[in-house]
Amino acid sequence: EQWFSRAMLANPDSYAACKAKAFALSPQWHGNAVDALAFGAQCLAKGTARNRIPLVLVDVIHNLVIFIDPSKRGDPGLWKDIHDAYEKMLDDKSRLVDDKAQYLADRSDYLTFAYNWGQWQAFLDLSRRFGNDIDMPRLGGKDLYAFYKRKAAEALAGATTAP
Repeated sequence: EQWFSRAMLANPDSYAACKAKAFALSPQWHGNAVDALAFGAQCLAKGTARNRIPLVLVDVIHNLVIFIDPSKRGDPGLWKDIHDAYEKMLDDKSRLVDDKAQYLADRSDYLTFAYNWGQWQAFLDLSRRFGNDIDMPRLGGKDLYAFYKRKAAEALAGATTAP
């Protein structure tokens, strides 16, 4: 905590310091999910799109799901946190002018999370909202993007027609 405080005093926009603290709080390093998620939520609340600190919460969730409990993938509460973090990142439209490449990459990452988490309606809504104005190579290219859209539509159609 002392080193984190010093780092944040030196640079209040330090994404690296926030990410390091979140990592230290994680269960892999004898922390726990509750503390890591709480810190991630603080990062979402206090961070900005410019310092990218809201994405620390996404990092925490991703690490918890990958390394601790894969069954949490698709959890509605965790998805809401991911959604809120990316919406905060994309809410700053001035980034389209002076940080366009990263802004488009954030859109692609958001789409990827929606697809990988089985958030079919969210994925389709985002794909309509963003169109092709994303970092296409980061998403995997136009063919993969089209495949994702087809699979999401099929999954959604199957969910509405199931008995």
